[in-house]
Amino acid sequence: MSIMVIYESFYGNTEQIAQAVAQTVGAELCRVDAVDWDRLQAANIVIFGCPTRAFHASEGMGKLLKGLDKAALEGKQVSAFDTRMDVEQHPSKMLRFMAHRFGYAANKIQKQLIAKGGEELGEPAWFLVDGMEGPLHEGEIDRAKEWAKKLIQ
Repeated sequence: MSIMVIYESFYGNTEQIAQAVAQTVGAELCRVDAVDWDRLQAANIVIFGCPTRAFHASEGMGKLLKGLDKAALEGKQVSAFDTRMDVEQHPSKMLRFMAHRFGYAANKIQKQLIAKGGEELGEPAWFLVDGMEGPLHEGEIDRAKEWAKKLIQ
């Protein structure tokens, strides 16, 4: 079984989660801007992760997903994760309202993966960072490893 974790990271937080997931499941780790298409086609399981940016997937991840053919993920099991700020701890009521209204990246990515022919491997996950740049909240690496284990059980 071949597993890939494809990710985008700006401040290193999403990369830390991607590394933890990849190590836990024995996956090949690949930045979104360096995807090897032959390896992607050969993978049985593909996990995508990026930070939530303006309530959506990051630009690079969005571009990758839009560029996939409609059936590009047929026969593959897929899942997604994002990193995000804990808006419930943010003083802005408007930000909390907008986050609840517009959502986060992981669920949107997962829907796109399924629309491209992927079979849902497990529920999308999210991991919290402090503020915009991090660091990750305490315990998030361990939570990522647990999520990854559940995906491949």
